[in-house]
Amino acid sequence: MPHYPIEDQWDEMLRFIATIRLKVTTASQLFKRLNSYSKQHPLYRALKEFGKIPKTRFILKYIDDLEFRQAIEKQLNKVEGSNKFSKAVSFGHSHEFIQSEKEDQEIAEACRRLIKCHRVLELPESWPHSFEQRPEFFKWNLC
Repeated sequence: MPHYPIEDQWDEMLRFIATIRLKVTTASQLFKRLNSYSKQHPLYRALKEFGKIPKTRFILKYIDDLEFRQAIEKQLNKVEGSNKFSKAVSFGHSHEFIQSEKEDQEIAEACRRLIKCHRVLELPESWPHSFEQRPEFFKWNLC
């Protein structure tokens, strides 16, 4: 007879999620407590199985959708280039600052982060130049 941990633990999973949503306690505290139990704990196993659902959906979409794969590869290449840039402008292998004063270090880090974010986002020329014209999600502090 097959065993369905999600179905068996559905009420407990909902209670777990409601506890987080109602801010009775933090998610990190709940997960810390849950991780202290045995890996065979029914709720732990059910949440682990439930977590496989979005991962499986992502993998299936990645396999099935060429444009999706290409978009991911393009973004990964940008991030890799950005990391290479960070390495190139840092001093030595430990990425230490050349500047000795804290204020100068903060300025250098802010400049590096600005250039790095620009490289990763790399907005097309047709993108609205006015900040007010950009979609809401680009108004957040992305970097």
